[in-house]
This record gives sequence, structure tokens and C-alpha cells, in this order.
Amino acid sequence: MVRGLPRLRQAERFVPWLFTIARRTVTDHLRQTYEAPETAIEVWPRCRLRSARC
Repeated sequence: MVRGLPRLRQAERFVPWLFTIARRTVTDHLRQTYEAPETAIEVWPRCRLRSARC
């Protein structure tokens, strides 16, 4: 990327392009970090819970 900077034809497009790369990198990182783990927990109906009023 850095080696190609002297050949850059539209300098005004560099900052938005770089920002897009950074934003997508952060989004991918956060998506991996906060990804819900796969579990086999059974979802109980509300009426089966002792504290729930049915």
C-alpha cells in the first residue's frame, strides 16, 4: 500500500479509502470478540420458572 502512494491518481480519495479499511477491520474484530458462543441450553417456557407468574 505505502509503495503505491507515489502513483496515487486521486489523492482526495485516499483518506475515505483508508477510513473504510480501518472501520471494517474494527467491525470484524468486534464481531469476533462479542460473538455469542454456541450452547445447547434449553430455553424454558416462562411458566416453568418458579419466579414467573403464569
